[in-house]
Amino acid sequence: MAFRQCVRALPVALALAAWPLGAQADARASAVCTVPQRTAQPGTASAQYGLTQACSDSLRAALVDEQFDKALRILFGQTYNPKMANWVVFVDRAGVVRQAVMQDGRRQPLLRAQKYVYATVFLDDPPTRQPTSMEWPTLELSRRSMDYAKESFTTFLITSFGAGRVQGGGEPVRTVMDIDRSVKLRRMTTDTTRSMWFGSARLEIGENTDVQFALNAVGAETLPGGLTRITTTVNNAKSGRMEFGLTIGSSFGPGLKSEEGSGVTVNYGAQSNVFVTSYVNLIRSHLPRVHRSLGFVFGTNIARGNILDEVLAGIGLGRVLGDGGVVVGVVYRQVHTTYTDSVLQRPVTETKRVPRFFLGFDVRM
Repeated sequence: MAFRQCVRALPVALALAAWPLGAQADARASAVCTVPQRTAQPGTASAQYGLTQACSDSLRAALVDEQFDKALRILFGQTYNPKMANWVVFVDRAGVVRQAVMQDGRRQPLLRAQKYVYATVFLDDPPTRQPTSMEWPTLELSRRSMDYAKESFTTFLITSFGAGRVQGGGEPVRTVMDIDRSVKLRRMTTDTTRSMWFGSARLEIGENTDVQFALNAVGAETLPGGLTRITTTVNNAKSGRMEFGLTIGSSFGPGLKSEEGSGVTVNYGAQSNVFVTSYVNLIRSHLPRVHRSLGFVFGTNIARGNILDEVLAGIGLGRVLGDGGVVVGVVYRQVHTTYTDSVLQRPVTETKRVPRFFLGFDVRM
């Protein structure tokens, strides 16, 4: 009887004993692609990027599932920096294209203040009809940019208050120089039946630009599936929430106070002025695609009175029409009240700030 109980308990005991070994095996399997070593051998067509076949298979599976951040981590290992912007392109043997612009582990429809984008290209098969003179299969990477940068602050002041014209928001000012660059493709593993081809290049982009990237085969070559060209558009907006501009408007409410006999009168009325303003945007503008922004406005007068005689605080909706927006807030106007001191029997001037409702229009840099 005791023997039968021991036999029945044996599978359970073996399973419990093997469980740590299985967990260790799973851990080793999951860690196999953590830090691939780059061992490229320049000058030979069989050069590898240093991935094991298991890592290469995992990388391709991630690309098929469009897990591009995982694919980049497998490829670059500990050198991978998710802060860098990557245009990842994968073309399978049937010519199906999977692509995305990646940053911080996510697809990014909009970049902010990036200087460079890295084009990272994976292909199951290299371009066909490879010229024999080429040491490596090659793609051509091109950049076409439209720059939405505004004019300088000095030029803006001259054109605003002189005879010039203020450039409307959303209008391209100039085109950044176009670039065409070759991208060499390298086989990632030695197994030619399962290996992918890989190439990368870095392209500079400007702030506040629309940038079109394109990949195409060189000369008479074609990409898998008969493709001739792969394109994407990258939008690179401004980075900060801070902006500067000019606001023109009027304040309404209590004005100058003066002594008349034994009483004090308060003059009400509109008072116009020009303010130099700064903005802290809660909703940032997405130039060049989405212009409007919403945030806090702070400024001081520059046209009438001394600087800081009127301090503006309010809410601004930017770029409602071109670069022109609306500002609603309060002007804290410095006023002086003169009265006769009952003890000293002489005039005394008291200075304080009086809030006045403000409505105006702004133009942002």
